[in-house]
Amino acid sequence: MLLSGVIFMQTLFAFAGVYIALLLLYISEPRRFPAGWVPKEPGPKVLRFFSLLGQLALVLSVAPFVMHHGWEIGIPVWLLAICLFGLIMVLLLPLRSKWILLSAPVILLCSVSGILV
Repeated sequence: MLLSGVIFMQTLFAFAGVYIALLLLYISEPRRFPAGWVPKEPGPKVLRFFSLLGQLALVLSVAPFVMHHGWEIGIPVWLLAICLFGLIMVLLLPLRSKWILLSAPVILLCSVSGILV
C-alpha cells in the first residue's frame, strides 16, 4: 500500500513539473493576459525571464518521467502530459482564465509533497 502511494506522489510530482512549465510559458506572453489580470504590464526583461524559466522547467520535467518509466515509455508519457495540460489550459482560457493562475499554488504544494515522499 505504501509503495503505491510513493509511486502516485512521484507521478504527481512529474505532472506538476509539466504544468508549472506550461504555466510559466503561458505567463511569458503578455497578449494572452485577459483585461484586469495585472495592474501594470510586465516589462520585456520579466517576460523573457518567465520564458527562459518555463523552457528550463519543461526540459527538466522530462527527468521524473524517464526515471519512473524508463526511456521507452517515459518520453511518450511526458508528451502525453504536455498535451493533457495544454488541452486543460486551452479549455479553461475562454471560460475561467483566472483559474489557471489560481491553480498554480495547489500544483506547487502537490509537487512539494511529492518531493518529500
